Amino acid sequence: MRESWFRRAGVAGLVACLVLTVPARAQDAAAPPDDAVYVTARAQVRDWPEFERYHQAFLRSVLAYGGEILLDRDTGLDELGRRRGDMLAGHIVDLKFSDLEAAHRWHTSPSYQQLLPLRARALAAFALTFSVERFDVTSGS
Repeated sequence: MRESWFRRAGVAGLVACLVLTVPARAQDAAAPPDDAVYVTARAQVRDWPEFERYHQAFLRSVLAYGGEILLDRDTGLDELGRRRGDMLAGHIVDLKFSDLEAAHRWHTSPSYQQLLPLRARALAAFALTFSVERFDVTSGS
C-alpha cells in the first residue's frame, strides 16, 4: 500500500490551504460589483464526536460574522482515498460572505481561532479555500 503524503511528511496534525481565485469576467460599469466570497471547508474526520463539537461551534462562528451556509454534508471516501488506503471519511461545508473583508474578519476572529485546538483533535486533514466570483449581472450569467 502506498503511504499518503501526510504520513510520509510526518504531518500528524492539520494541513490548511488558502487559495484566492478571481475569475476574469467582464463587469457592467453601471452595475455594482458582486463582491461575495465563497469559502469551502473540506475535512477528513478522525474523531466524529469531537468533530460534532467543532462543527457546531464552527457554524455558530460563521453565522456570528454574517456568513451564510450554502452546503453542509458528510462525504464518503472518494476514489483516490480508497486507492490510497485511507480509512477516514470527511465533511464539506460551503459558505458565502458579503466580501473578502467579512470572510477575513470571520477567519481571524477569536471565536474561530479558539476552535483550532478542537479542530486539531477532531480532524486528520483540513483545507479551506476562498473564492471570489464576480459576474456580469446584466448578461444573466
